[in-house]
Amino acid sequence: MITVIGGGPTGSFLAQLLAKSGYKVVVLEEDKQIGTPVQCTGIVTGTLQELVDVEPGVILNRVTMVKLHSPNRSLPLKLNEPNLVLDRKRLDIALAEEARKAGAIYKLNTRVLSVERGSRLYMIKTNRGDFKAKIVIGADGPRSTTAKHLGLYRNRVLLKGKQIVVRKSNNNCVEFFLMRGYFGWLVPVNRRVVRAGVATLNNPNKSFELFSKVVGVAQRKPLETQGGLIPIFEYFGRRSSGNAYLVGDAGGFVKATTGGGLVQGLSSAKLCHQAITHGSSYELLWRANLGWELLAHKAIFDTLKRLSNKQLDTLLTLLSKPDVKHLLESQTRDKLLKWGFKLVAHQPRFIPFFIAALLS
Repeated sequence: MITVIGGGPTGSFLAQLLAKSGYKVVVLEEDKQIGTPVQCTGIVTGTLQELVDVEPGVILNRVTMVKLHSPNRSLPLKLNEPNLVLDRKRLDIALAEEARKAGAIYKLNTRVLSVERGSRLYMIKTNRGDFKAKIVIGADGPRSTTAKHLGLYRNRVLLKGKQIVVRKSNNNCVEFFLMRGYFGWLVPVNRRVVRAGVATLNNPNKSFELFSKVVGVAQRKPLETQGGLIPIFEYFGRRSSGNAYLVGDAGGFVKATTGGGLVQGLSSAKLCHQAITHGSSYELLWRANLGWELLAHKAIFDTLKRLSNKQLDTLLTLLSKPDVKHLLESQTRDKLLKWGFKLVAHQPRFIPFFIAALLS
């Protein structure tokens, strides 16, 4: 018996993979419905479609225009490959349905209170009774109960996010804002509706109040208001202990530069499935396949948060150089290491930023 704690996209995807491999899988989900509440901006690269089959209705928009902003500079980009804007609730439901079809059993409205390792089995206490499992998967988000009870939580640092869905005419362009103390975004759901949000280590309400004035949504009535936590990736912590594994946000598999973690979460599910079915080391697998990429994003995040407004403007000026701009337009942010060194080669003035990232 395998128990997956958390019925989000990563937990459901892993449950599907394990059930298809012949394991008995139970998914414990604390919410009454799959897919709620929504705590995600829902924009991904096309890499998502290399991992899972995405139903047409899940993709709300395809965007090739991107604009980066610093306090006093802007940089428009035209991506070679479109980003996908998703209906996250529908994606979550679709992945859960696939897991059910494969044989996974879902227990909704079931909140895990504790996870304890016994001599042979794990004991999982919930608000709806106790469960036993030979293998436990923690897919229970940034404040993972699984991680806390099995000594895998460590000194986790969390970004605080706030987002609204609001009516705002737009030109179908994703806008990303690098501001001192926070980063913000505008993501077009369609030509009339956007998702506007911020992520910060500080007070998200204060940052959002400032940001909403910058992007012109301060006086608009939100269609939805959403909030959530974003774990900052930490390379040196373990994501497994015995027969317990952490995947997705529970394992901190998130790009610190953007707060995005859907692709990385699904990738961690595939690696966890490989570790369980082939007896491989999950620690070696995730470090080799995800660790260095996410460490690079973390280093850049640590550098950016130290920069002044003037330095952020200088950075955007460097990114505006034709050869660098071409590189940004032709590469995916999910494979940062592949093109990060090329960036420095094209524009040596990035070296101080690069060194700062390595030393951060």
